[in-house]
Amino acid sequence: MRRVSVANAKVGMVLRRPVFDIRGYPVFEDGEKITADKLPLLARTGASEIVIDDPRVDDVPVGTLFPAYLEAKAVQALHVLNAGAGMGDGFSPAHLVGVRAAVNAMVQCLFPEAIGEPDLSGATVLEGYDYIHPVKVTAASLMIGRMVGMEEHDLVKLGLASMLENVGYHQLPPGILEKPGPLTEEERAYLEQHPVYSVEMLKNSSLDPEVLEAILHHHEQWSGRGYPGKLKGEQINRFARVIALGDAFHALVSKRPHRGPMKRHEALEFASAFSGDLFDPEFSALFARRLPIYPAGIGVRLSGGEIGIVSNPNLGHIARPVVRVCVENGRPVKEPYDLDLSEVQHMTKLIVEVVL
Repeated sequence: MRRVSVANAKVGMVLRRPVFDIRGYPVFEDGEKITADKLPLLARTGASEIVIDDPRVDDVPVGTLFPAYLEAKAVQALHVLNAGAGMGDGFSPAHLVGVRAAVNAMVQCLFPEAIGEPDLSGATVLEGYDYIHPVKVTAASLMIGRMVGMEEHDLVKLGLASMLENVGYHQLPPGILEKPGPLTEEERAYLEQHPVYSVEMLKNSSLDPEVLEAILHHHEQWSGRGYPGKLKGEQINRFARVIALGDAFHALVSKRPHRGPMKRHEALEFASAFSGDLFDPEFSALFARRLPIYPAGIGVRLSGGEIGIVSNPNLGHIARPVVRVCVENGRPVKEPYDLDLSEVQHMTKLIVEVVL
């Protein structure tokens, strides 16, 4: 299987992962062939990449930690939540039934063993971002939580906090979130109160106090420069310190009103560079080790001019995956072969470009 950017999708490609729209409803099924009439729909889904059949890497699985349909159900649950409560009324336990079900289903994917990586590909459209983003943050947060040994009941708390982190957006003045330019001081002050608004809207929802605290703290920074409380280090709720990483990463790889998306390796470098500043250094290190810079199925160009597809991300060897070389000297290789960049004899081979 191979990853392809939606911009480079072509008629006749066979999908190996379903694709859902911004509301969580299916557009393409697993195994479906892209046709001319449905090709334009891909761009409107907001997805940045698809997974397709490729005989050169038919033995390479591109699995995800959480099935696409579960993430789609979570997106649907957030839409229902949004529609089910008035802006000033807040949320009752009944409003959260769908969100709780979605989180529980995602947590169950982590047991008995967490296999695969979360799909943290960014959103390429602005519409629907506020529903897709919390689900991607939840996926990243649950991965880290499982890595640090959190039990199932704590993972559920972590998942709920991730999914509900931004419900306070309902209380912001119109236009702040969509503004393409810098915010005024007054607008920034409003934005920095959204964790407080979120907790206020959820105070009658019967959520565990630790979940509410995590929501309140999710924009605090390890250095103490975050908001709304300027908390520092371990003063910050442990769930919030996890959520901060997933929140920042997915925002960076997504299109936002004021900028385009970063590349995956750029966002991972950001997470590593600000370890101990914006982020808890322990969680930041785990995130960087567990989420490969070059995941299975992604196309890359090497410093020698070879073009290949990552057949094994080689977790533990940062930026040194196994690459299946498919093109040499500008010509297709008759029998593609694997090149392990972590081996000493290949130390001079560098990845110079991602080819999607």
